[in-house]
Amino acid sequence: MAKSLQMVNQYTDFYHFDVMDGHYVKNFLFEPDMIRALRDRPFEIHLMVEKPNLFLSMFHEAGGNVFFVHPDTCPDLLETIGAIKRLGAKAGVALRPEDSISRATSVLEQLDRVLVLGVKPGFENQSFLDFVLPKISKLKRIAMKRQPNLLMASWLL
Repeated sequence: MAKSLQMVNQYTDFYHFDVMDGHYVKNFLFEPDMIRALRDRPFEIHLMVEKPNLFLSMFHEAGGNVFFVHPDTCPDLLETIGAIKRLGAKAGVALRPEDSISRATSVLEQLDRVLVLGVKPGFENQSFLDFVLPKISKLKRIAMKRQPNLLMASWLL
């Protein structure tokens, strides 16, 4: 994997890792030691896990600079965002295709990033769900007014 990353280094500013615990989604992927070993660029860590607060410190120590959490996995989303920021990292919310944008807009001023998934989390080789496009547009319009420095992304795979 390190060789693959070296090949793309010249084309990227950061890497995005999907961390899965086998509970929130059925797959298990990326442990802190693997991410630490690959450390070469800033890392975004997308925590597709049941209890993201338990993973924040270990992935921050491994090099995570930005953390995306799913609102439905956080008993207190504002507390989780605060925990991320206390680590000195940037906080983001990841929305599944079926999630309402209110899950992000309710905490928009505290966020640095929003990730809108164009597929169901946890599995590769899915077709893009184009019904998320109006959500992305609406969320962008709201963010431009309330949080103009917010970075938004939508992952297709």
